[in-house]
Amino acid sequence: MSNYNKLFVIVTLLAGCSDKIVEPIGVAKELLSSAIIYNNGKITSGWTLTGNANRNLGTTPSYFGLKTLLVTFRSHTYITFQNPKGFVGYDTLSFYINGDSNTSSPAISPELNFQGLGWVSVPSIDPYCDAKLTANKWVYCQIPLSAFGATPSTALYNVSFAEGAGKTWKPVSFSTVSLSQTSNGSGGASSAGGASSVGGSNSGGASSVGGFSSAGGSSALASSGSTGGASSGDSGVSGSGSGGTAISNVGGSTSTGGATSSSGALGGSAGTSGILRRTAFAQLPAHNGTITGGWSNGEPVLIKDNTQGKAGEIFGFGCSDKLYMYISRDNGQSWGFVNSTDTFLPLMCNYLTSVQDPQGFVHFLYKESGSMRYARFGLDYTGPSITGFHSNVRDVIVPNVCNTNMDVRATLQVVGNTLVYEVNDNPSNSFRLQMGRAKTLFPMTTADFTRLDGAAGSNVIYETTAFNNHDHHGTFAFIGATQEMVVLIGAMDAEYGQSVGDTMLRRIRIVPNGNGTWSVGSPIDIVDGSFPNPELLSVYGTQNFVWVMYTHPTEGLVIDKVSSTGAYTHNAVPPLEPYRYMINGNGAMSVAADEVRVFTITNTLSAYPGRDDRTTQAYWDGFSWTRFSDPTTGDMWGIGSMTGWNSGLVATRISDPGNAIQTAMIGIY
Repeated sequence: MSNYNKLFVIVTLLAGCSDKIVEPIGVAKELLSSAIIYNNGKITSGWTLTGNANRNLGTTPSYFGLKTLLVTFRSHTYITFQNPKGFVGYDTLSFYINGDSNTSSPAISPELNFQGLGWVSVPSIDPYCDAKLTANKWVYCQIPLSAFGATPSTALYNVSFAEGAGKTWKPVSFSTVSLSQTSNGSGGASSAGGASSVGGSNSGGASSVGGFSSAGGSSALASSGSTGGASSGDSGVSGSGSGGTAISNVGGSTSTGGATSSSGALGGSAGTSGILRRTAFAQLPAHNGTITGGWSNGEPVLIKDNTQGKAGEIFGFGCSDKLYMYISRDNGQSWGFVNSTDTFLPLMCNYLTSVQDPQGFVHFLYKESGSMRYARFGLDYTGPSITGFHSNVRDVIVPNVCNTNMDVRATLQVVGNTLVYEVNDNPSNSFRLQMGRAKTLFPMTTADFTRLDGAAGSNVIYETTAFNNHDHHGTFAFIGATQEMVVLIGAMDAEYGQSVGDTMLRRIRIVPNGNGTWSVGSPIDIVDGSFPNPELLSVYGTQNFVWVMYTHPTEGLVIDKVSSTGAYTHNAVPPLEPYRYMINGNGAMSVAADEVRVFTITNTLSAYPGRDDRTTQAYWDGFSWTRFSDPTTGDMWGIGSMTGWNSGLVATRISDPGNAIQTAMIGIY
């Protein structure tokens, strides 16, 4: 896994989502690899720009906040990107282009210079773009190098765009010119000078059901180890360093790569190639009324379907007149609904958490009539898309004492070949956290649930009268390699700030015994109660770590991690937000399978309403944060997280007042 620390992850923004994309705040926008030729007003180190067409390297931002290359083509003029080292291993030239104020389509002919082939051109870009080049519209173009008679092993030195009709045109704009590898295979891209790299691809099929467009298409992960400085023409911009990696733009194609489960942790669909996209929080459409949800504090409430051969849709549950499934077939950018014929659904609106097992069944916890209860749903499909759900088992009482008249929160995970749950409640103005397991993945009765050690009942993991679970909560995640679990207990956003005294943040190791049971350790302080306002936001498990996001009383919004040996790493990534007075709030997090890249969605507050509230979608690529400001700020009834997607994150936000479900997303696809 250590090799991932040497990779640069490259992101850009997709045309076609202008209503949901805003400019990143405080972000270096350069794309950091030689696979990227030009982006955001700068040329990647090793490349130079020459030619006799008038050009402006970094015009006023016009492509979703990114500066663009403005070129005025007169009759038979051209621009050329040059790299004396040459590159092999790539099979596609990709770029965005805008006709700006041209009333007809400018005639632009790409010409490439290969070793052994010389200069080769294709007559027009039009057959290779997703739409015809017209005025004031961005189109995305992918030209296979095979169109020039080249293969990925043919060294490429120059990329030129020439005017091909003998006319003078008004300026046109280019954004994100890049090379990528889109064909299948384990081979890699490299510079002709010998620097090695890796590459590959994933693809999925497209389908449409009920007006939704499903995930599909192709993408690639290509990288290069080339470095070097610009030598002539317009100056290149250094910053890639050695071993840089580019995630190629796929222009709206979405890679699901076939669905696979991750190595025992929180799961994830295969395929992380693509471009960075996000949507700000927006309320779900009405469906027989407003769709509402319960108070969440980072617990998983959304699932990316990892059923093999299906479309990888994201879904969750909410209520209006009864329980419905809300579903997104474009990774959280838009939402619709599927219904069930179950008559039991009005009683399941006190939804707590859910998780999907490797066979595709959905396990569901809810509270009802003085107990926490379990149900299991099967998913109905038309082709690859979910079109309904039905209960296989329902109304199974989970054997723990639960005060359902007060706040109740829960987490459910598939750990190995069984289900493990956590529930925290408020018995007589106190805090109690209980855990248990199912004997198999398919419990049918109450007797199928036991303590973590296999005995009847449930474990009381933590109980105190020092505080209650109105302003404190607990949750857990597990380490995929060892199935060790880590329970986190801490304050949460019930008020604008917490006072000293009961504001500790603690972790408890739960170590597997090797026979499907676990032993419970003792609490360990992460932050003791002598500081105001450490608040637990989110917990996430990967193959080798459990990650915890919380507000540190002196450092801001931070992310730590704990290994299977119990080793604790503070600030596993740099703080997401700096310290500010009495920072608190809610959030969700996911960590990619490489255990380097991190996706977060947070809603943080200062000590008093409106003083310095921030809602943000953010992405850590291993070297820097990319942050997007979201206008939906202020207090709320918590944020819910998701399972199953290791290249992105969708979160819910419960509005205050009204408890309406809002969703936001950030991801690479």
